[in-house]
Amino acid sequence: PIREFIRQGIPKKKFVFVIQVCQDDFLICKSYPSTFVVPRVKGNLPRMLKESASCRYKNRLPALTFYNKDTKANMFRCAQPYMTFSKQDKDMNYLYELSTENNLKIIDCRSTLQHCHYDSMKDHFDISRYGLKNIQEVRHAFEHVEIVQDEEELFKPILSAVYDAEHHMKKGHHVLVLCHSGVDQTAIVCALTKFLLDPYYQTQEGYQCLFEMDFMAFAHPIGTRSFHSRKNKCQTSPIITLFLICTLELMKQRGLTLDWFEKVAWCMLSTIYQENEIYKFIVNSPFESFIGHQNCGKSAFIHMDDDSQRWKNRKGCDYHMIIEKEMGSLFQPTTPFF
Repeated sequence: PIREFIRQGIPKKKFVFVIQVCQDDFLICKSYPSTFVVPRVKGNLPRMLKESASCRYKNRLPALTFYNKDTKANMFRCAQPYMTFSKQDKDMNYLYELSTENNLKIIDCRSTLQHCHYDSMKDHFDISRYGLKNIQEVRHAFEHVEIVQDEEELFKPILSAVYDAEHHMKKGHHVLVLCHSGVDQTAIVCALTKFLLDPYYQTQEGYQCLFEMDFMAFAHPIGTRSFHSRKNKCQTSPIITLFLICTLELMKQRGLTLDWFEKVAWCMLSTIYQENEIYKFIVNSPFESFIGHQNCGKSAFIHMDDDSQRWKNRKGCDYHMIIEKEMGSLFQPTTPFF
């Protein structure tokens, strides 16, 4: 992520690169990159970060994922807070630091069943709740696609959250995106918002960087969600497929024609569902890679052009039917994908 944040042009006077020491088992958050970015604060930063992390699910405190150099607005991401009275003040102190210069807009992506214990913040921050489907609901929707009355049922709430975040970022307001674990709906909304705001992410290189940063570096559990986990099937969910569907819908609504998208999307899906090839795509977090998966292959994107015939003849692949079934009838781009 360091190189990408430098490309975004973050001002060094306003931000700090937090380096987590591997020898100490990633001191603050095991599911965050070894180096992530937070804004400078007036108080004791290390203590404030640890206190904020202790208030969030799996220590996933608010961290920077995008800096809009045109409007100087920041986008942060995190997991839901543990809203106990003993920890609420510590969490609020850090959120106030995030919103010192600009208004802080909170995009709450959790399902409606998970909004409890968050009402106390609505008097201090502008909070919009979108009730996005959780991983079980997304999996159920794909498994029973024939009973879904409207295909927009899945992606319309997501795009509403994305457009809201885009609107506030363009106005110069800081945005904080959160969901239950901070790795599923949060990753989709953050990535798609960046896709709209920065033309770089509408290039093949940029889109690959977008996926590797918002999903891989921030520990979306690709291995677990993509049916590689046989022991915990209740945690499987086609989140990556949903992300691609939403990207296609944004392209359609914004009139974008990206010739490279088909190849990149197929590379992502085929690698995720093909179990006899081990790439970084199936590692659930940077920490997991550090402790036992150092020998996993490089990102599948670098192999994408090794054998162009592989993509041309993709219909003959064993995993084609798996992906086709997974995508169901929801995947209906303006140009044929298969």
